[in-house]
Amino acid sequence: LHDDDDVVGSRIRLSDAYLGVEPSEWFEIRGGAIGQHYLASNMLVSKRKTFPGLWEAVKGDWQNLHIEAVGEQVVPTSTSLNSERVEKEPLPSFQTESLIVKGHHQDWFEGSLVAGHFRWRDLPSKVAFESQLAGNLPEGSEVAAGARFRYGFNGYFWSSEMAVGPKEWAQMVVEYGGINNTSAPSNAGRAELMGIGPRLDFSNWQFDLRYRRYFVESDATVGLYNNARLGNNNRLGDHVEMTLDFKKLGFAVVGDWYNARTINDNPNQFTMNAIYVGVETHYAKF
Repeated sequence: LHDDDDVVGSRIRLSDAYLGVEPSEWFEIRGGAIGQHYLASNMLVSKRKTFPGLWEAVKGDWQNLHIEAVGEQVVPTSTSLNSERVEKEPLPSFQTESLIVKGHHQDWFEGSLVAGHFRWRDLPSKVAFESQLAGNLPEGSEVAAGARFRYGFNGYFWSSEMAVGPKEWAQMVVEYGGINNTSAPSNAGRAELMGIGPRLDFSNWQFDLRYRRYFVESDATVGLYNNARLGNNNRLGDHVEMTLDFKKLGFAVVGDWYNARTINDNPNQFTMNAIYVGVETHYAKF
């Protein structure tokens, strides 16, 4: 596993730590450690990643819709907030501009869409070297000091979810997401995910079971920063996720199973199976 936020182990992880200012009900700006979970695309960047930087949103509600236009400018880092660059290397950056739409119709239909543009820039040689181990195509030296990416990372991403059925009892959920890195060739820069499963909702708890099928080509994104349990890049796989959310108690029990095969032969990769079981607390504002 090539992701320090997704490796197996016991840890307490803080997903957001920022100072937020809302000068009006339709505008908000945040500065600090920005969690990447709001992008809803584990294939692009792990939802467990937290990067220091700025986040801005213009938002509003219209009838049954909630809409946000969001921008972020952050520095991709490890868990310790280390940018992994050496002396004289420029400061790396990750920038996104995204539209978030959530809505419902009565009590039997819910939907959400996150779509936008992404750009990784000035990534250090160490990140390039470790990403090659995670599926990116190699370029340059076989040691970290001279490694670099073969292609840039500038493109589009999307993630959507639709739930049909009585909200207070049972729904069938369908999801679809993807990436298109326009800086890479058409056979190296795409990723797609499709999922389906039931969601059972009761007064005190919610049970969600989801099966997903996905692929992530070699240079759809930076292998070091997307979800390691998906196998990073150059992967075709299956994912089963179970969530039992105790709503009133403020926590959820989460279980995942992954099976990831390689798309193209890579001496650094092999078929991977991963199991994760954890307890996650609800998001809290202070």
